[in-house]
Amino acid sequence: STRPAMPVRRRAPRPQDTGVVKRYAEMGIAAALSRPWDYPTACRELAELLRHGYAGLPKAAQALAAADVLVAFRLLPDVQTEYALAAANGLLLAVETSLPKQKKSQAVSEFKCSVILHKRRAKVQQEPGPPQTYQMMYLFISLVFWTRVLWWLLVLFAGLGIHLQTTTSCGE
Repeated sequence: STRPAMPVRRRAPRPQDTGVVKRYAEMGIAAALSRPWDYPTACRELAELLRHGYAGLPKAAQALAAADVLVAFRLLPDVQTEYALAAANGLLLAVETSLPKQKKSQAVSEFKCSVILHKRRAKVQQEPGPPQTYQMMYLFISLVFWTRVLWWLLVLFAGLGIHLQTTTSCGE
């Protein structure tokens, strides 16, 4: 009454990522996102990757891509150009069609916060703040003061009979 042993089913080993993670890291998207002049291009490249290749990437590479999306949205307020905002909007569209639900919702909320900060910073840069106003007032008062000083010096010199002679650089 011995029963034959049940064969042990072993899971097939996961296919190796064949260096996809390494190649993704070598693309340097995260580094390009941190450079303001490369930010729009990096966002567009990341959006294309999400649209056309995210589903076929190994899990580790998918995690890197999702992390880069969050980095892109977090860096948006620091890049004050309309090109950056347009590229981030394109990346958001790619995120909405490509990422799984949880990562998508995290990225969308990060994008919303970043856009608000981006707009606030742009508004602050457009409006002259109190420091600029004080600087302008100081400059105006200084100009008025020195104009009056020069005027009184001219009056004083004229009253003393001192005439200022102007000469040209040629000595004529």
